[in-house]
Amino acid sequence: MEARMDKIRHMKTVQGFKYEQVRQDIQLQEKSLKQAVEKYAKKLQKELEHNHKSTFQFIQGDINDISRSIKQADVWYNEVEDLMNTTDVAEFFQEVSGMKKYSDISIQKTMSPYCSIPKFIPGEITQSTLGIFQDDDSPSGELTVDMNINREFQTNLSLVTHLSPCHDDSLWINSSKDEVLQKIKPERSSLKTILMSMVWQ
Repeated sequence: MEARMDKIRHMKTVQGFKYEQVRQDIQLQEKSLKQAVEKYAKKLQKELEHNHKSTFQFIQGDINDISRSIKQADVWYNEVEDLMNTTDVAEFFQEVSGMKKYSDISIQKTMSPYCSIPKFIPGEITQSTLGIFQDDDSPSGELTVDMNINREFQTNLSLVTHLSPCHDDSLWINSSKDEVLQKIKPERSSLKTILMSMVWQ
């Protein structure tokens, strides 16, 4: 009995240790995953910022180039309009010869289509990302009972099918064949019957 109690207490200690170890493993994995996710999220944000900055610079550059072309065209249009309204023929032909410089106004080519900001597709989070439980096949937590036969006793039952010890060193024995339940106590070389009851199934 004492040996069995020691084994049960040992198993309780082992299971308590395993619980604490597994709990710490889960917390460590959680911390590691959080750090990995935060690191990768920062990498994506940095990549997004770079993409946005490059795209914005190209677009703004095209806006600036087109604005300059529009301003040059407006100056040329105003001067042509003034020339058309002049009544001085000599001045008209003199100014027309100087208009050639405005014929070289170029239309700036744009970068279109521009690199668009990419979509973000969230990744799939599964149980295997964090971890799952798996049965422990190690025998450290298994309860084994060793029985040593010190003494033998003869009962009046044809077959003992169940046996259960009591704290006062007595035993409950049962015979499903004889349909009898007895409480007995070993005394020297014999068994003393304390209680007997018939059991009907």
